[in-house]
Amino acid sequence: MPHSSKYLKEEWYTKKRNKHILIAPEKHLILCEGTKTEPNYFEEIKKRIDNNYNDKITINVIPSGKGRLALLEEAQEIVEKSKTNYNHVWLVYDKDDFDKDEFDNTVFKIQSINKKSETKYHALWSNQCVEVWFLLHFIDLKVDLSREEYITKLNQNFKKKGIADEYVKNDDLIYNKLEEYQDVAIKRAKKIIQESEEKAPSKIAPGSSVYELIEMLSVYLKE
Repeated sequence: MPHSSKYLKEEWYTKKRNKHILIAPEKHLILCEGTKTEPNYFEEIKKRIDNNYNDKITINVIPSGKGRLALLEEAQEIVEKSKTNYNHVWLVYDKDDFDKDEFDNTVFKIQSINKKSETKYHALWSNQCVEVWFLLHFIDLKVDLSREEYITKLNQNFKKKGIADEYVKNDDLIYNKLEEYQDVAIKRAKKIIQESEEKAPSKIAPGSSVYELIEMLSVYLKE
């Protein structure tokens, strides 16, 4: 079952998004499997948008600690109990060494939910870790690596670009450090998934769909 090709065709994704034609007010929930690295990344995005568009878009970032299907269940509970009528819910999680069927089934269950839900759910998965998305800011990945190798290559590129001596997990400033290279990361990540669209997410390695949210919100992030 294709993953991102469906998203790319949906109306919310294909609407023209620019500073002259902003869509109706949006409310987003970002629920993260990680409790530090990913929330830190998205909290900076939230801060930037709140400073300029707090009357236009609402973003809530929640670190969960749960992953995949458990993360989806938690998101549904939050939406059901919340007074906020969320337009979009984004689930951020990694493949790591977890079962491939659960990893894929989370995406497929989301697609099923979206057929009857006003709130649209989105799987922002990374295979195998969020560092895939970070590394795409610097190089065009073709071969899957171990988690340790992703860290090593991030260290090399951080130093090469003069960003820092090394990549640090749970960095509060990670979004700021990567922002300059964001557009090329989106292109690379999108290309990987488009070229693999007939594969289940667990078979797309390296790969990450985190770009979907960044691309959607990019209009609010540019000066």
